[in-house]
Amino acid sequence: MLHVAHSFAQCDSSWASWGRTTRAVLRDTVPSRFSPHEQGSSNTIAPRAAYNFDGHAIIGFFDPSVSGDGYVALPDVSDVYNVLIIHHADADTDPASPTYGGVKLGTCFSPACTNGNISEADFITAVKDKTSKGKLVALGVFWNFGDNANGTAQAKFIDTVTAIIDKYGFNGLNMNDGGIPFLAVDERDDDFANPTTPAVVNFIATLKTIKSKYGDGFAGYQSYGAYLPVLHAIRGDLSTLILHHFDATDDVLNQAGIKVTQDTTDYWVALVQRPLSGFTVAGKNFPPFRASQIAIGSQLWDLDVVRSSIVTGLKCVMTGEQCGGIRLSGGPFPDFLGAAVLTIEDDEAHNGFFRQTMPPFFQDIAALLPCET
Repeated sequence: MLHVAHSFAQCDSSWASWGRTTRAVLRDTVPSRFSPHEQGSSNTIAPRAAYNFDGHAIIGFFDPSVSGDGYVALPDVSDVYNVLIIHHADADTDPASPTYGGVKLGTCFSPACTNGNISEADFITAVKDKTSKGKLVALGVFWNFGDNANGTAQAKFIDTVTAIIDKYGFNGLNMNDGGIPFLAVDERDDDFANPTTPAVVNFIATLKTIKSKYGDGFAGYQSYGAYLPVLHAIRGDLSTLILHHFDATDDVLNQAGIKVTQDTTDYWVALVQRPLSGFTVAGKNFPPFRASQIAIGSQLWDLDVVRSSIVTGLKCVMTGEQCGGIRLSGGPFPDFLGAAVLTIEDDEAHNGFFRQTMPPFFQDIAALLPCET
């Protein structure tokens, strides 16, 4: 199955979303039309069996081009990470390029680049080594899906993305709008189960085409903004929704429509409330996702108050203990998937707090839970 990393967020008052939400606003009832998501969460399409790890997911975004403080070469990335999202490929706007109109990998390898951190051959070897250990190594792609409204653009995108995947040996795909506002759906396109807007329909077809090429062992991520119709169409293949909180602009509302204070237990519980509970869109129920499909992410793991609130929030979600004012109906959810950091290099520059905190946290949670019989 595919893997889609997705962020739910609301860029205006028109509807709810989750995620690495930039100004993410969550509501129970969503007005009748789908507006585009702003930067938000991340989704992963694929069953956990597609990448071979037990228990909970430790997810890290990784930029091979980063240097300086926190730099770590891909071969040296800690094996505590089950999922690596490689940043990034983006739109090729050079008319002279053979991949013009599609995407190209942004990493510049040595010796072609004097500041390259790794040779292309060594990078390919490192990817192969990680995947051979059962890791998911996903290609991150920045793409404006408003440009995907016709068959020619769709075909070019598929051809260039799959060429990169094949060359470097990635076993997953992370879709990211790169901060480009998502295209609004057509005026009468208000049924998330039966979308008609060309860019949305083509986006769904694109993901399904890539999935069909690589099969169930391939993971697909859609990150930082996406349409509800897309998520609904691929929910059977979706393995992970990464709900991100990156900075002080990432607001979340509780069930009563009141903004939840950041850096609190309630903030993290509220962040996952809608994907775990479902909500109403244009009079139709948008079904919840499985807890085993959902992860949370943050950039601020080095801050004690943030790290503490994440840990207590996850403990509330997974065990029902240490909750604040918000408790999840139907919980606790001990099979909640995991946690993500942006980026691995930034975490290392800040003493590796995420890498050191989250694996033992999930191990301790597992020890508290009753064994299945």
